[in-house]
Amino acid sequence: MIIYIKELDNEKLNLIEKVKLKLNRPIFRNIDDNRKVIILLNKNEEKYETKILNIVNRKLQKYKDCKVVMSKKLTRLQDKIQAKIIKGKLVEKALLDKILQLITKKLRAQDLYILSKTYDIEVIKMIEYFAEKVKTINIITNEIEKYKRLEDKIYTEKGILITVANNKKKSLKRANIIINMDFNNDEINSYNVNRRAIIVNLIDSKIDKITGFEGIIVNNVQVELDGEIRKFFENHNLYGYFEDSILYETVNSVIPINDRNLKLKELIGNNGIIRYDEIKSIVE
Repeated sequence: MIIYIKELDNEKLNLIEKVKLKLNRPIFRNIDDNRKVIILLNKNEEKYETKILNIVNRKLQKYKDCKVVMSKKLTRLQDKIQAKIIKGKLVEKALLDKILQLITKKLRAQDLYILSKTYDIEVIKMIEYFAEKVKTINIITNEIEKYKRLEDKIYTEKGILITVANNKKKSLKRANIIINMDFNNDEINSYNVNRRAIIVNLIDSKIDKITGFEGIIVNNVQVELDGEIRKFFENHNLYGYFEDSILYETVNSVIPINDRNLKLKELIGNNGIIRYDEIKSIVE
């Protein structure tokens, strides 16, 4: 179940919905069997928000394993929602190839560093995908023995060099491009990270506090929706209220790397859109 939570804006309301709003209660609407919309007043008042969130959370508990999408104007409330929040990370992962191509025009000459605490099938697929697209892949992990076996396998089958390490003083000291699969902020900060690196962060939470860091952190992406997907969300008055990357993820639970339907628009950092000249100054 996907539930879209948005603010009231240009909605056609029936009598019952108008009464609910006067009573400071949310409006619940069905799109189909797998999608629902919750409409709230965008009132930044503690008393109203406490009441409305209690009602919304009780409703969410009725839907097992539901996922929630917050509109751009209501993201301030997402930490108080008692459900999984979709943040567009599947889309960011699917666009990783395009992100790296944007970061550097000479990807084949780059050393790629991947941070992964666990031996995970998603990481393995990523390693296999990029093994022939970059100079070397360096895996920083606690699961050294398991990834060593993968290192041997890829070298034997393809003659491609992969290194596996976990030295906090040396492993990331010279890293220019880092892909973070599952390290949190504190865990990354425990390493000696190249202060001029570019980090592509693929976890839900932001990476924004690394001691002495002067590089770039890509925390998300913006994409362009078109065709039938955009039309679907326009018909339900959802388009424009949510990030396009998040909307795309709500209709595609599995997104392959380099999905042809995805058009990378912009990279998002801690301070908003990352300008190309910022990237260029770091890479050069």
